[in-house]
Amino acid sequence: SVLMGVGILLFGEACRISGVGMGTNLTIGVITVLGTILPLALEKQLGSASGGMILGGITVCCIGLFFSMRSLQIRTEEEQMAEKSDSTEEFDSSTKTGDEEEGAKKVEVETTNTDHSALLKITICVAAAVLSSTLQFAFLFGSDLIDIAESSSGPGTTPKSGSAAIIWLFVIPLSTISSITYGLYQSRSVPLSNMWRSPLSRHIKIFVCACIPWIGHIHMYGIAANQLLPSYIAAAVAWPILMGTTVAWGMILSLMLGEWKGASKNAQKKQKIGIAILAAGIAIVMASVALHDE
Repeated sequence: SVLMGVGILLFGEACRISGVGMGTNLTIGVITVLGTILPLALEKQLGSASGGMILGGITVCCIGLFFSMRSLQIRTEEEQMAEKSDSTEEFDSSTKTGDEEEGAKKVEVETTNTDHSALLKITICVAAAVLSSTLQFAFLFGSDLIDIAESSSGPGTTPKSGSAAIIWLFVIPLSTISSITYGLYQSRSVPLSNMWRSPLSRHIKIFVCACIPWIGHIHMYGIAANQLLPSYIAAAVAWPILMGTTVAWGMILSLMLGEWKGASKNAQKKQKIGIAILAAGIAIVMASVALHDE
């Protein structure tokens, strides 16, 4: 749980230094692969028909993520070229008015390249993925706690639909330690009193729009893996579906909200191809449930 919190922080850092395209898709791709292969290996299903179909499905998903990553890279390159063109025009304008030195300094500042090495980018993305995938580990290795929660011999019995919530009792508080610590450090110049001086409506909006959906979709993953799917492939099916649909919906929303209006047709085409391939991969993973080969 603590490691997952660190992984979430590294995910933000991966997006910062690698760009949203590489940071998101490479990280999510590794998370999907690790979180799928581990339960298949533990249940000895890697060589089964269901396992093979699941692995094929996540391979297709990764291809879709690659197309999405390329589309985002193309869009970023186009935006950088447009900014560089604007800077050049501003410089030309400044030289015409006799402000050569000021214009040169402005262009120098705006075009300074602080790019990081490819090795560092990949390392941060992989580290974020490995640590973030420990959420899946918590559900897999915490199965004994779920059994205790469902047991009728204890002090109380938890319905099967809610028994996976016992994992969250540990995951949520422990995973937030690193985020809260980092947030306080980054906001050390801001008085803590601002937290309760902010309008109540602001806190309610954040709670409704961010907290409830995030916790809700992971809780539904727990219900699906613990109650709705065959136990021998439950986690291996639910995990890639969770990761894939999360990314696919984000990609669809970005198109719906007009984030790609200024992008070239080539970039938009690759984004739509990525969505279609990702959807196909998710469908293949879902279809693996029909293969009964426990």
